Amino acid sequence: MFSRIIGTVAKGEGLGRQLGFPTANLILANKNALKPGVYAARAKIIGEEKIYAAAAHVGTRPTFENLPPTFEVHLLDFKDRDLYGEQIEVVAMKWLREIKKFDSEEELVEAIKQDCERAREIYKES
Repeated sequence: MFSRIIGTVAKGEGLGRQLGFPTANLILANKNALKPGVYAARAKIIGEEKIYAAAAHVGTRPTFENLPPTFEVHLLDFKDRDLYGEQIEVVAMKWLREIKKFDSEEELVEAIKQDCERAREIYKES
């Protein structure tokens, strides 16, 4: 069963962009809507027609110390633009993996690449 979440995009630390995977950090009314982890998802900017394959991260970011937990979503094949203040609907389609601490940013980037590939495949199959 899919979980549908709507949140407003807020400014984050910019880590996703720095790693090559810009994310929309969402402010949620129900912060416990999903268990922590990485998800294959689909996402839609409210007011627009296009639906994007996406990878979502829910929870802590242990590779980077002292950062608060987030709900962030990386829209695949999205033409990068400022989404601050916009509302995004995210449908978590499949839980991919637990959150883990990586020994380096390079290991994290490789894991994110794999997460995005799996999310794209799951989106295509749906």
